[in-house]
Amino acid sequence: MKQLVLLLLLGVPFLSFADLRPSQFSITISCDKQVVYKNECFQLTVQLSNLTEQNQTILVPGAQNKGKRLIQLEYYQVTNNFYTKVAEEIRTIQMDTSERGSVYFKRLDPKESYTFPIFLNDSLNYTKHIQSNYRLPKLPPGTYQVLAWYLPWDEELAKYTFQLTNEFDKNPIEFSEEESKIEMPAGGINSNYISLTIASDTVFYPKENTITPCEEHCRFCHAIEHEKWHKVERIIRHEQHDWRKQHSQLLWISPNPDAILDCLPTYSTNELIFKTKSGIKYAFITYQIGKIFPVRQRMAQLLHLIFNTSFGIRTSSYKKVRMMKLTLW
Repeated sequence: MKQLVLLLLLGVPFLSFADLRPSQFSITISCDKQVVYKNECFQLTVQLSNLTEQNQTILVPGAQNKGKRLIQLEYYQVTNNFYTKVAEEIRTIQMDTSERGSVYFKRLDPKESYTFPIFLNDSLNYTKHIQSNYRLPKLPPGTYQVLAWYLPWDEELAKYTFQLTNEFDKNPIEFSEEESKIEMPAGGINSNYISLTIASDTVFYPKENTITPCEEHCRFCHAIEHEKWHKVERIIRHEQHDWRKQHSQLLWISPNPDAILDCLPTYSTNELIFKTKSGIKYAFITYQIGKIFPVRQRMAQLLHLIFNTSFGIRTSSYKKVRMMKLTLW
């Protein structure tokens, strides 16, 4: 009898985890600063990862400007390994809605990640850009643990990208014959914790060492810092100074779009976030992809009228890519 009871006790842990399925999605946050001041503008980096072996589509904040936020921050105080939530970001977005905005779809390859920054205390862009629509809560000086929640189910588009699952047994609530989607609990998924110290104005904290990713006298960074936008545009247009690599004053370049129109010429954009002396600046660059050769096109039309063939004259090229302009917004 004792042997039977012992066998059952040993088997319980294995039975408990037998139906657990591996996570298909993760959210990770990081911060290059450990100490911040109450009104200081600083950056958190958010990484969303597809952990499956298939191509998957997820939702990213994009140009969201109403409803409930996709990424929510929470703040905890830790005492004797006991976590007490002391503040959280308001989920309802309070932004300027004069322009239409929404979340974006983002296609990820197997094991691929999508990384983007969010900025706290960026009062200049708080009502204009969702990535700056965050504020450090009014907490007393001290050290806190911060985590982020990915909460897509308030979005109507979530049903096209995620499969609703039960938070306990992780089994799909609704079976779908369509292409498999990432399984997502109704309560969303939380990130890791990061430690963040809110500094007191009366206490001196040594300056944190920062790693400069580009050369010390980088002309591209100097132009951004002093808001010399014509020079910034010229550097980007002529692909100078390895501008697409990591730079101190270039905080983010959005990935290329997943798809573009197949008619030529077509257009594409990349969003950019700059750090200048006056604060965070948002911009985008517009590209023209493909070119129509009007003279060749006319010749091909005439030849076709006369000989019923254009003799293989190419009237367009998809390999021509031209930067059109840099626009601040």
